[in-house]
Amino acid sequence: MKAAVYTVILFIFISLSIMAEQPEKISYGPNFLKSNPDVMTYQTNDRGIPRYVEGNLSGPAKSGDVVAEALDFFENNRGAYKMANPAEELMVERTDVDDLGMSHVRFNQYYEGVKVVGGVLIAHFSADNRLKTVNGTYIDMLNIDTKPNLAQDEAVKTAADDLLSFFGAGEPATPELVVFPWEGQNYLCWRLFIYSDTPMGRWEYLVDAGSGEIVFKANRIMDVDVWGSGISVMGDARDWLDISYTSGTYYMIDYTRQLNNNVHGHNGQMPSGNYIQTNIAGSSLPGSVATDADNYWDVATSQRPAVDGHTYTGLMYDYMLNTFNRNGYNGNGATMLTSVNYSAEGDNNAYWNGSQIVIWSWSTGWRSLAACPDVIAHEWGHAITEYCSDLVYQKEPGALNESFSDMIGAAFEFAYDSLDTPDWLMGENGRTTGEGFRSMSDPHVYGDPDYYGTSDPYWVNVVGCTPSWYNDYCGVHTNSGVGNKWFFLLSDGGVHHGITVSGIGVRYAIKIADRANAFYWN
Repeated sequence: MKAAVYTVILFIFISLSIMAEQPEKISYGPNFLKSNPDVMTYQTNDRGIPRYVEGNLSGPAKSGDVVAEALDFFENNRGAYKMANPAEELMVERTDVDDLGMSHVRFNQYYEGVKVVGGVLIAHFSADNRLKTVNGTYIDMLNIDTKPNLAQDEAVKTAADDLLSFFGAGEPATPELVVFPWEGQNYLCWRLFIYSDTPMGRWEYLVDAGSGEIVFKANRIMDVDVWGSGISVMGDARDWLDISYTSGTYYMIDYTRQLNNNVHGHNGQMPSGNYIQTNIAGSSLPGSVATDADNYWDVATSQRPAVDGHTYTGLMYDYMLNTFNRNGYNGNGATMLTSVNYSAEGDNNAYWNGSQIVIWSWSTGWRSLAACPDVIAHEWGHAITEYCSDLVYQKEPGALNESFSDMIGAAFEFAYDSLDTPDWLMGENGRTTGEGFRSMSDPHVYGDPDYYGTSDPYWVNVVGCTPSWYNDYCGVHTNSGVGNKWFFLLSDGGVHHGITVSGIGVRYAIKIADRANAFYWN
């Protein structure tokens, strides 16, 4: 009998213990929202929590206080969201009013004072301040300890060491303690970002604040690639700029030519960490990356040259890959940096400096040379030559170096004839008169030779010439006319010095020139 009594007592004790360990059940109230006749659309997630509600969800907000009206909505519908205390769990991130007069209140979710990553609800009001739509994600039934065992400096070290092991060093920002719902579980994590310029990174890390394990990591600057639009120097619309976006700002940085980031269909081969970037230089190089708030790039004096520089450099990468099967100018997908509006050395010029191309500012009667697709391609042509034949920039090899850049500039212009009318002039968009500074079809027009040697009156005699900046390194920009005339004849044909040439077209002529540069010239 005693054994039976002890058994009953033990059973009651265990039952009470189990009951004491169960979390207190919270009464959220019934779900009135689902059956509300004023609700026209009601959609939930897989846990039955509303993710999109549309209808006549309120009358006009009292005194126009849309935040208070939104909180009233959540208070009245705690049962639908399984929300214990909306006033404590929802904090306003911002309130926006659009061009139609509609207000949009964005709330972040918090649990015991800790922000819940991904917990965002947005209330949308009509112009007369009536709540019409609520959408977003609310994480229900949270039950975790919000006291961290891992110090934040330990989390920073964990993340920084991990990033260094495969990507490179960066500068960590201050961590934030968050609740992180991930793959069916809720974690208390230290969340931090680590920034780097070379290679470009904005790495997000979430480190478990209990165990110290890395729960999640991603390079956020690589994950967001958007289309931008703007106006070129010549006033034409450019609607397909490859732009990156982060922290509310648009950047002229293109990651979409990377091998594993083909979001815009370029089929690029750049390795992870390399990219195409356009800077606005001013009086120093390389300047700062071009930025914009609304992703419409149209400020004439600064942004329009950047629009052209970014457009043509991206297309030049595509052209090298598709025409020559060359992964960028060095064959390994090197980063391509273009700086525009450089003003410290003069006007109306452009150059390749061994690591980037630079487009100068412009004077009266001129436009930015960024407006010239042949000039942009010409400068990247110098980069190709440096990594192929490496023709020394003086005398005859320098003239051939210049000539190859003109060849690829013209071929590039013909390849992208929808962006600019192709012709055999170089840099015609640079002058407001439309006059170029070299002619490949008739070099004599601009005082350049079209025939090799001193028998041509415009030939610069390189014999006994000491190369210097003052003599254009013995005529590299003048004697290039010979190679230019050869390329024109090879492409279009014609009669020259009594010889008839049948042209084979620009598309094939540039392949011959490139092959010579890659394998034969020295």
